[in-house]
Amino acid sequence: MDPSRRSPTGPLQASITSTFGGLDGLKAALVKEGVGHFGAGWVWLTVDRTRALKLISTHDAGCPVTEGDATALLVCDLWEHGYYIDYRDDRKAYLEAWFDGLANWTCATEQFPSVEKSGAERRCPGPSPFVSAK
Repeated sequence: MDPSRRSPTGPLQASITSTFGGLDGLKAALVKEGVGHFGAGWVWLTVDRTRALKLISTHDAGCPVTEGDATALLVCDLWEHGYYIDYRDDRKAYLEAWFDGLANWTCATEQFPSVEKSGAERRCPGPSPFVSAK
């Protein structure tokens, strides 16, 4: 795994600390949001035009664009096909492993300032090769 993906930096890190009390607080909130989500969908870390961070979950094909006016920083798949082989029905363990090993903080850190610019979202390079969280 790319070591640069392990933690956010700069203004995003400061905003996470301000909003969630730090990376551990964000992890706890994201895991809680994902575990509490019924059925298939996604859990997102988003930022709005005021630079306010927010966690949301969406069902099926929902996304921050259809659910409100926000820019996605991170997204985690909550559909069982994303984790069932490795984690069975332990969504909590999957979310914790995803947060610790697969969250792309490089992309999120670079995406965060885009909300202040012309309204055009930055697109992170991709696709990235699949990496197992386990």
